[in-house]
Amino acid sequence: MGIDDWLEVAEELVSDLEAGATGRLPWLRERLEKLADYFRETQEVVENFIRDPEKLAAAREALAKRERAVRTLISELERIGAAGAGEG
Repeated sequence: MGIDDWLEVAEELVSDLEAGATGRLPWLRERLEKLADYFRETQEVVENFIRDPEKLAAAREALAKRERAVRTLISELERIGAAGAGEG
């Protein structure tokens, strides 16, 4: 998915959540899991592309931070989904 696709999905998700609809969360969670896995896997192979130790450390930290952010988002979406399921 490109940036424009993600922005469109985000706008639709916000509208869905404001309306109390959580049906799209499993689809989004699956894609976010893949994104988080990509960040994790990239941390493992980034040394093949960056030789400078300081830049390598910075790249790994940036990738780890992105992975944590995505996993936090997944957790929050799961919480919202569970809360929404409990209301029905």
